[in-house]
Amino acid sequence: MATKTKPADELEQLVSTIKLKLLDPFGNAIDGLKYQIKRGEKIVAQGVTDSQGRMQQFASHLGTELSVQVEHFTTGAMKQIHQLTPWNEKMSLKLVSGKVKYKTQLSQDKGPEGDYRRKTHAVVSGDTLGALATKNGTTAQAIATLNGIAVDSVLHIGQLLKLPSGKPSAAAPSPAPTPPGKTTSAPSATTTTPESAAGSVTTEPVVPPTTNTPEPVAIPANVPPATTSTDARGENGTPKTTVALQCNQQSCIKLGDKGPLIEELNIRLMGFGNTISAPTAWNEFTAKTEAAVKQFQRDYMGVAETGKVCGPFLAALDDFRDKYPVNLNAMKCTCGKCGGFGNGKTDSAHTGMMKDAKTKIAHPGVEHPGMHRALLWSMRSALFYVAVKDKDLGFRLLTISSGYRCWYDNKKHNRTSNNHMGKALDLQFLRGTSTTRCEGDDIDLLREKVFIDRMGAQLKWPKPNKLSLEPNKFGDGSKGATSWVHVDVRGLSNQYLDNRYFATHQASVDGDPVVEVAKREGRLALVACGGLKTAAPPAAPSNRVSASTLSLSEKGLDFIKGWEKLKLNPYDDSHGYCTIGWGHLVKGKKSCKSLEGDPAYEKFKSGVTEAKATDILKRDLSAAEQEVQESVQKPLLQQEYDALVSLVFNIGSFSKCPKLLSKLNTADYSGACDEFADITNSGEGGLVKRRNAEINIFRNNVYDSSH
Repeated sequence: MATKTKPADELEQLVSTIKLKLLDPFGNAIDGLKYQIKRGEKIVAQGVTDSQGRMQQFASHLGTELSVQVEHFTTGAMKQIHQLTPWNEKMSLKLVSGKVKYKTQLSQDKGPEGDYRRKTHAVVSGDTLGALATKNGTTAQAIATLNGIAVDSVLHIGQLLKLPSGKPSAAAPSPAPTPPGKTTSAPSATTTTPESAAGSVTTEPVVPPTTNTPEPVAIPANVPPATTSTDARGENGTPKTTVALQCNQQSCIKLGDKGPLIEELNIRLMGFGNTISAPTAWNEFTAKTEAAVKQFQRDYMGVAETGKVCGPFLAALDDFRDKYPVNLNAMKCTCGKCGGFGNGKTDSAHTGMMKDAKTKIAHPGVEHPGMHRALLWSMRSALFYVAVKDKDLGFRLLTISSGYRCWYDNKKHNRTSNNHMGKALDLQFLRGTSTTRCEGDDIDLLREKVFIDRMGAQLKWPKPNKLSLEPNKFGDGSKGATSWVHVDVRGLSNQYLDNRYFATHQASVDGDPVVEVAKREGRLALVACGGLKTAAPPAAPSNRVSASTLSLSEKGLDFIKGWEKLKLNPYDDSHGYCTIGWGHLVKGKKSCKSLEGDPAYEKFKSGVTEAKATDILKRDLSAAEQEVQESVQKPLLQQEYDALVSLVFNIGSFSKCPKLLSKLNTADYSGACDEFADITNSGEGGLVKRRNAEINIFRNNVYDSSH
C-alpha cells in the first residue's frame, strides 16, 4: 500500500544538519578557501575551509535548494560550484571543485647557460628505463631521478618522461668537491598557483645522472607511435612542458577496499582465475580479486604484477572491454513466446510440463532476467586467450550455439534442464584452417589449456562458486559437450545470482567504462594516477530526458497494479485501514467500521468499477510522479522514471532513501539502482521482491510484477 507524501508546508518545517568537505580533482582537501552557502540571496553560512577542506556545520530546511559558492583565487569574487537540496535530517557530502592549489618549489638561481638540453618522450611498447638510457646517452637512474620515480617503477603506455640529452652521461663532469667547512645551497621560494588544469603540474628540475640500470619491464603492444618534444624551450634550454602525474600507488585500490567499482572489477575479471571469495560480497577487494588483477596485469597488460588497481589498469580494462565484444542478441531464446530472456517463472507449470502428472508437481528452475554478466565477461577472457596468449593452439570462435533457453523452449525440445536460463553458454570453435567445428580431442584440449589452466574453470561441478565446464562424457556413459564448450555459473551461491547481475541489453552487459565509474565515485586521484585525465564523466545519453517531461507509462501503471490488490468494495487492509480499489485509503488510518456515516466512506460504500478504481489510482500516483519530477535533477530513461515512481508511491517520499536521490542527482545511475535493494524495511519478504522487480525495470527494462 502506498504512503502519502508529506505536504510542502510540513516539509518546510523539518531541518537538515549539513556537513560539507571541499576536495580538488585529485581528492586532496582544499584549505583556506572562503565559502558561502546561500538560499536565494540569503547567506545561510560562510567562513573559510579548515586544513581538511571542511566547512563549518550548518542547518537548513529540508527540500530547499542551496547554492555552494567559493572564492575565485585571483579575482576574489564568489562563484557557485554546486547546488544541493537537503532531503535528510543529517547530510555529509564531499564536493569536488575544479580548482587546484599547488605549492611548488622553484629554483631562483638558474646558473650560467650551457648547451645541456632536455627533451621529453612518450612511453611506447617495449620501452624500459635501461633502453631509453642507452638510446639517449644517460643512465636509468638519471631518468628515474629526473622524473621522481624509482628505477624499478612500472612504465605505462603514453607516460611522459623527461630525458636528459645533448651530452652522454659518461662525459658529464663530476661535481666539484666542496671545500672543508663550506656548504652550498640554492635559495628557493614557495609559490601558489592560482588555478591549474586538473591533473597536471609544470616543474623544471635538472638532475645529474648516476648509474644503476634496472631489469627491463615489458610494455603492452599496439600503442600509438612515440612522440618526442624539444620545442618551446626556456632561456637555458629547458622545455616548457606540462608533465602528467605518475602512479605513486597511494590512491590504488587494494585488499579490503569496498564499493560499486570493486564489484564491477570482480565481475569483469571473473575469467582471469575467478574472483569469488564466498561468502564475501562481490563489492569487496579480496585475495581472489588481487590474484585476478595480477593475472590481468601479467597476461593482458604485460606489466609487473602489483595486484593493485591504478589508473592505467582501469584504462586497460576498458580497452579489453572494447577489443573483445560479446553479442547479447546471439544469446536470446528462440522459443517465440518470451522476450528472449524468459518470463520470470520459477518452474515449468505454466507450460504444462510436469515432473509428476498425478500430483501436478512441476519441474523446478528459475528463468533469470537475462544472461549473467560474469559469464559474459568470462567469454571475453576466452576470446582474448585464444586470440593472443594461446594463439599457437589455433582456435577461434565459430558461433554461440546455445544461450538462453526458457521453459517454453525446453518443452519444444523435450528438455528439463534449467542451467541455460541465464547461467550457461555453449560455444563452438574452429581450429587451424578447418571450416568445420572442432570436436573430440580438440575440444578437450581447448577446455584444458584455455578454460581450466588460464581461466580457472573446473570440469563438472565439484566445487561451488566457480566457472564450470560440461565434460565430453558423463559418468553414466552418456554424451556431454562433444563438439562445443559448455561453460556455466550454475554453481554460484544465491548472493551472486541476484537479479542485478543479469542483463537483457547490450549496454547492461558491457557496463560503463570503469574509468567513468571511478570518477562517479569521486576516486579522482585514482583516475589521475599514471597521467589519466580527470575530466568530468560524459553527459547522459541523448535518449535520457528531463524527468519533468516524463509521465508514467502504461507498462509502469500495470506493473504497480500488479503489486496492489484490486478490491471493488471497501475492506480493512492488513493494518486495519479502510481501503478500496488499487490500495486507496478511504480516509487516513481508520477502519471501515469507524468511518460508517462519514461522507468519505459513504461515497464508496456501494463499491466502484474497475475503471473508477484505476482513475483513483492515477490520482494517487500523481503525488509520487510530482516528487520524482521535482526532485530528480538529472535526465532519465522512461524505464528509470517508472521504477522511481513505483518506489516513491510505495514508500511515500525520497526522504526515506536520501542516498538513492543523491546518487541520481550526480548521474550515478548504476549506484542509484543498487540503492533500491536497501529499501526493504530490514528485509521484509514482499518488499525485497518488489525492490528486485523495480531494479529489473530500472536496469534491464523488464516489467514483471509476478510474485
